[in-house]
Amino acid sequence: MKRRFAILLLIACLQPSLFAGERPRFTCGVGWGSVTHFYENGYSLYITPDKYLAENFINDWKLNFNAAFELRAGIACRRCELYAYSGYRGYAPGTLQLPAGLRLQLFVGRQKRVEGCFLTADSSVGIPLRKGEIHSFSALCGGGYRLRLSPSFAIDYSLVLNYGRARPNKITDPISNQVIDTEDIRNAFVNQFGIGIGMALVF
Repeated sequence: MKRRFAILLLIACLQPSLFAGERPRFTCGVGWGSVTHFYENGYSLYITPDKYLAENFINDWKLNFNAAFELRAGIACRRCELYAYSGYRGYAPGTLQLPAGLRLQLFVGRQKRVEGCFLTADSSVGIPLRKGEIHSFSALCGGGYRLRLSPSFAIDYSLVLNYGRARPNKITDPISNQVIDTEDIRNAFVNQFGIGIGMALVF
């Protein structure tokens, strides 16, 4: 379904009749930022240090900071921009993966130049960089502001709500308070909710 949506969106952007005859143009950029997760829930099944099988349910309000860096490239059609991006991102404690995602930006207002406020949404899959990790997922939506410095250069500022699902690479047994080795984790996942801020240089 996500792939079909992306294909339909790309076809729509390439239709000149929908954008007053303006031809699509190539755009690229580099961005960085951070996501502060404040709530998480999940489940884990693991072997304890005493060699017992145990499970733990997570339902907690706590802060978890994850940094992100990305390179992006895509097409822009008047007030619509569609990017593919990759870079690096932390998804869960002890987990660092390579994101591969799509982002859509829609600009509001009637400016002749693409600048000002915009709405944004994206989804990405985290590609594991370490042995034993599995793919993670992240989605976000929010808005931002583009500061146009020249016809070919701008800065994007964004504020978004973020959802992420990952398999944590580190688990602490609540009884013994010891960290569980990765090979002793039988099943685990965590859903995280947070707020992200970012900045990007757009060319």
